[in-house]
Amino acid sequence: MSVTSQPTVHNATADVLKGIGVLLMIQVHIMELFARPEIADGNVGKIAFFLGGPPVAPMFMVLLGFFALRSNRSIGRLIMRGCKLIAVGALLNLGINLHLFVRIYLGQIALDPLEYLFGVDILLLAGISLIVIALLRPLLKDRPLLWGTTSLLIATVAPWMSNLVATESGWKWLAAFVAAPVRWSYFPLFPWLAYPMLGVAVFHLYDRLRLSRGGSAIALAVSLPVLLFTGSFAIATSHDLPAFYHHGLPLFLWNTLFLATWTLLFRLVIWPQLLWNWVSWFGQNVTACYIVQWLLVGNIATAIYKTESLLHCALWFVTLVTMTRLLVTLANAIRTRHPLSP
Repeated sequence: MSVTSQPTVHNATADVLKGIGVLLMIQVHIMELFARPEIADGNVGKIAFFLGGPPVAPMFMVLLGFFALRSNRSIGRLIMRGCKLIAVGALLNLGINLHLFVRIYLGQIALDPLEYLFGVDILLLAGISLIVIALLRPLLKDRPLLWGTTSLLIATVAPWMSNLVATESGWKWLAAFVAAPVRWSYFPLFPWLAYPMLGVAVFHLYDRLRLSRGGSAIALAVSLPVLLFTGSFAIATSHDLPAFYHHGLPLFLWNTLFLATWTLLFRLVIWPQLLWNWVSWFGQNVTACYIVQWLLVGNIATAIYKTESLLHCALWFVTLVTMTRLLVTLANAIRTRHPLSP
């Protein structure tokens, strides 16, 4: 497959995977920011954090890499899209913490606002990743082995990079984007750049990786026992957010096997069409849904931080999913009627 080629059939499974990711993302944000500590620290919290871990950010980033090198995107367009995502991510940091910044300004909460303003969230990671992919494209070309090796190398050196760039100087704000083990470094380049690199490798291997239903069943028969046997490691790491955000090669390899298995399961399961369409909508509008749910969750969390019961968390989930869908639908309708460009 040449560097400008792409899968010729629209990957509907990707929309479902992203849609499931959006829903799982909303529930883990609620568990992390709304739920009482005894709930978030208990077994329910461990399950919620795991479901909001491997199937969400790693999946989003692998798919980002997979779809980055579509034939209609030049290096310049990739860099431009990356810059736009960085700008949106920076504005989102301001928007989701607006209520918090007001309370800090009024002296009601004693926190450093810069830690929230410069938080390294996934949109910033996505933007930087697209720029890196664009710059590496002429070097690594359409060689999946090189992209895959780069992915493994990034995950392998991530713990070492964390120690290397750790600093308390003024450079800590930039170091957080690289690998510095600070609280506001949620998705640093090391190890998270490994996932879009993996996605590009899969893109170039796409035709050779497609399995028949029988082949998929055999692959699942092998991978599922491995995942179940080692699952306690992944659950424990996902529940320890600093360890999850700054993981190394072992969790990267586990996540890679999990994502392959997760994808195969969704390709084999027969979904009711209505449910498939409903979930796919969230995947087709993943960036808008991400922005809207964070604007809602972030500003609400400042008022009810870690005070909600499990029942209230469930009600918040239904409410926020509904509000996210309604607001994104409204925004899409406005954009359709009043496009920003001709």
